[in-house]
Amino acid sequence: MRPIFQSMCKNLSVFRRGEAVSTAFSHPVGTVGTDETCLPFDEPAPLCTDRLRRLLNETASDAAPVILCIGTDRLIGDCLGPFLGTLLEKAAEDRLPVYGTLSNAVHALNLPEIYAQIKKKHPDRAVIAVDASLGSREQIGSVFVRSGSLRPGAGVRKALPEAGDISITGIVGTYGSQPYLNLQTVRLSTIAAMADKICGCILDVCLCHNI
Repeated sequence: MRPIFQSMCKNLSVFRRGEAVSTAFSHPVGTVGTDETCLPFDEPAPLCTDRLRRLLNETASDAAPVILCIGTDRLIGDCLGPFLGTLLEKAAEDRLPVYGTLSNAVHALNLPEIYAQIKKKHPDRAVIAVDASLGSREQIGSVFVRSGSLRPGAGVRKALPEAGDISITGIVGTYGSQPYLNLQTVRLSTIAAMADKICGCILDVCLCHNI
């Protein structure tokens, strides 16, 4: 595990019942659209990068996009977003606006407020929303890139406002009758590897986008 992952893992807390879980699961079993690009866990990143670049070029904005990483550090299965946000914040420095990190998570309780702030502060920028998702066992580790908003909380039966112009979701576990239990058994190594891959994809595309 990279040193950056080791330091980040120290910030992960044990999930406590009643705290805000902002799982933005846009792909329950059987709802993955045919217009989406799936990047299996063990395949190289160019497929994801090409898809994201094309979608970003289709937006009306020439400015670098806002990256909205949704999730909480209090539940490993839902920490893909803040884990990724921390990687991006360190790698991109001030070149990309990043919301949602391990120390400042964007979750169910503050998502509506943060998203309103983003639209007010960056009215002309596209928003790329990233979050964890639940799917089939065969999909675990896969990344989906698609046009349009993701539906936060769908995988854990929560109703939250849709977010993003482009969405990236990573399948971290299986969807079933007890989604919170499934999220507690997700391996951190899976989260770290997926975050690393998505981070590379976003940096390759977004730092080259016109600013």
